[in-house]
Amino acid sequence: MIQSRPYARLFRLLMICAGLFSILSCEKQNVIDSQTVLARVDEKVLSLDEALERISPYLLAEDTLKSLLNYTDEWVEEQLWIQEARRRGIESQPAYLSELERAREKIMIQHLKDNLLNELASEIKVGPAEAERYYQMHKSKFLLDDVFLKVLHISARTRTEANRAREDLLRGIDAKEVIERYHHQPENIARESTYTPSYRGERFYPLRVLKSDLPAMETYLDKMGRNELSPVIASNGMYQFIQIIDERTTAETPELAWLITSLQSLLEKENSEKILSSFIRSLSLRAEAGREIERIQDQELKLVLTADRQPQKN
Repeated sequence: MIQSRPYARLFRLLMICAGLFSILSCEKQNVIDSQTVLARVDEKVLSLDEALERISPYLLAEDTLKSLLNYTDEWVEEQLWIQEARRRGIESQPAYLSELERAREKIMIQHLKDNLLNELASEIKVGPAEAERYYQMHKSKFLLDDVFLKVLHISARTRTEANRAREDLLRGIDAKEVIERYHHQPENIARESTYTPSYRGERFYPLRVLKSDLPAMETYLDKMGRNELSPVIASNGMYQFIQIIDERTTAETPELAWLITSLQSLLEKENSEKILSSFIRSLSLRAEAGREIERIQDQELKLVLTADRQPQKN
């Protein structure tokens, strides 16, 4: 193992140069050596092909060697954390196993919900005409105490990319370019928010909808003002931040032109929730009919709680 980090980076640089030279020399035959090794930690190997797939194309275009070196460093550090966790027996600890099982169950539940919603997609979809009818029927509701925000939400794979995206915005780089360079929608968020739009700072959305869709950013949505950027935070395995592009209070009725997309999203989420609620009710009734469910009665639980609170006699 190379102990000196500067020499290690120089060594990786030479290896990557050799790998890239090999790729370029094979272009005429349209052959790419996907087995070029960028790093190895025990039996785990990071190939050039794997790194090129995971790094943002824009970062590669800006500085291929630097992007590959940075990603290689991050990958090595991650493998060292994993290696040390295994050495200390984390994988066999009850708390870890319990959390892992709970995560597995949550993923399984989410996949079932996804399947149900995909099967009934036609019942969920709300068109502009239906959203407009809802707006006209409930117009007075939009005069209540709510705030409408235009929000730019960036979610990056690494903290480095998130920080660079934030710095680009501060330097005045166009938001669309920043999104194309750095934004990556995490897979679990995409599943959980099937009917949630990406927040690209182009349309107004009610604050309550934003809080529901971006719970990790709730504090910043409440406190930040126009043009402010939140710090980068780690959430759902990604590195995220938001910028408030514009805001409006409901002192006057919002214009339908910028409210329509938000209404479509809101109504589609409501339709999804109704479908899932109906489905779980049917499962509950079927299980109760088959005597698969046993629940403690309210009064029995009250007695248990009361007994626990009574002081014990010596």
